Order: sequence, then structure tokens, then C-alpha cells
Amino acid sequence: MYTLRELEGGLPALLRCIGETDFDGAEFAGFGETSPDEAATVLETIGLEAAGVHVEIDAGWANAAGYDPIALLE
Repeated sequence: MYTLRELEGGLPALLRCIGETDFDGAEFAGFGETSPDEAATVLETIGLEAAGVHVEIDAGWANAAGYDPIALLE
């Protein structure tokens, strides 16, 4: 998704473009101004899965003892 980051409409528009391809998932490296809930709604609507999420190991909300960042999108 990094190569498509300049598309107008933010993450929701980007996900909709990906949904028009043969891909069945997307890997995230942040959500920009889109909330995780909004991203999850768009993913569900267009039939994509969250394939992964890049997070910093020291992110305040990430727990190295088993926190699942994919859960943000479920």
C-alpha cells in the first residue's frame, strides 16, 4: 500500500482500489487519519482481510507479551 499512498481520499479510498484487484488482503503500516474501526468497516464491506500490521516494538499500546495488533481490525 505504500506505493499507493498518494491517492486522494485517504486510506478508505486506497482500500477500495485494492478491493478492485485480485488481492485478498492488505498489510498496514499505520492508518493515517483513518480510525482502526473505519478501516475495519471498509475491509469488511469490500471483502479484504488485514494481512498484517507494522508496529513499533515500544509503541505504548502494543504489549510485547502477546498483544495482537490485528485485533484492532476485528
